[in-house]
Amino acid sequence: IGFVGTDNTGLYGLEARYNSTLEGQTGLVVSTKDPAGNDMLYGYEQYYKAKNGSDIVLTLDATVQYYVEKAINEMVTATEAANGATGIVMDVETGAVLAMASSPGYDLNDPSSIYDAAVAKLVTEKKLDLADAQLRQWRNKAINDTYEPGSTFKVLTLAAALEEGVIDKDTTFDCSGSIHVLDATIHCSNRGGHGHQTLEQTAGNSCNPAFITYGLRLGTEKFYDYMKNFGIINGSGIDLDGEALGIFAPQETSSELDLACYAFGQNFNTTMIQLGSAFCSVINGGKLYQPRLVSKITDENGNAIQEMEPTLLRETISETTSDTLKQYMYSTVTAGTGNTAKVDGYSMGGKTGTGQKIPRDGINYLVSFIGFAPVDDPQLMIYCIVDEPNSPDQPHSSFAQNIVREILEEILPYMNIYPDEETTGL
Repeated sequence: IGFVGTDNTGLYGLEARYNSTLEGQTGLVVSTKDPAGNDMLYGYEQYYKAKNGSDIVLTLDATVQYYVEKAINEMVTATEAANGATGIVMDVETGAVLAMASSPGYDLNDPSSIYDAAVAKLVTEKKLDLADAQLRQWRNKAINDTYEPGSTFKVLTLAAALEEGVIDKDTTFDCSGSIHVLDATIHCSNRGGHGHQTLEQTAGNSCNPAFITYGLRLGTEKFYDYMKNFGIINGSGIDLDGEALGIFAPQETSSELDLACYAFGQNFNTTMIQLGSAFCSVINGGKLYQPRLVSKITDENGNAIQEMEPTLLRETISETTSDTLKQYMYSTVTAGTGNTAKVDGYSMGGKTGTGQKIPRDGINYLVSFIGFAPVDDPQLMIYCIVDEPNSPDQPHSSFAQNIVREILEEILPYMNIYPDEETTGL
């Protein structure tokens, strides 16, 4: 949402983006005066009435926003995550953002005060400038910051490879625990290897060597074509200022090793909103919508001046590929790495992510989960990350999965999305 300055001018977020819409016009009187300010013999006076600004109605749902903020704040407190946590919930069919939150946050009515105790301590100790600390807490991590997405990105690699026909449902892969590309050896999370797997099992096991192989079969040109089509490279176009763009090697200089790393979500950066929007297209039959936070603009009496209709940007994949991916992600949650996110009684799909941060010393990780529900008719997408949880078991996506499960347990009934599976009684 952002905030305003002392003169009520929007300085950040939606307040800044829509300032000219919200601020209205001050009333004034224009008249003729001499240099001393006295009325002239032949006077002229014109009165201009003040005009109220318009209102903007957001796509955000206050209840969904509350539960997202609550869950990520509790996780940051519990894990002492060095760089906090972030969550997004989106309407799969329209691109409307139902919730978007970063933790630690700040008070929109008092944005200058530092609310992160660790950051405030750095300011007090003169180790961090106050202005830099304020900019840090104002950042919307879902759109302003880029990340190596890790294995959540594998969904897009799989989508592109299936769509191009370089793999199909009958594809199998034998994982030995590592794969050699040029002069590099890239390991799987299971160093001993997954052995013989079906295509669906490679997705459920999040097998790095398998996805590297799918990416290499796809080839650099096609890979970049799909990443541009998904909005991963050029941005999502969300109606907020400051969206960062994806960071990739230039296509013309990209190597086979670059492609191998990209295929399993490493060595490039994207934003949460870009990956989240692309993911929505993967599960809604291939329709990429522009994400948005404003649904309409109204006058002072609540009459609609402008309706912000969903904007379909382009098609990404076929419905057939979309249906296959939904089934594979359902298996990932029911029998694969994403089982911790499962909400009892609901069919769900999703993908885990454990991104080892640079330097790749096995110390710092960004863990994430991206998912949707219900499987047959996806209504919402949810994406959460925890950035460097302070835990001996840091490289474990369960931190993010727990956030997702807690949020969904509250918002699915609230959104009138009813259980579609038998409950286990747990």
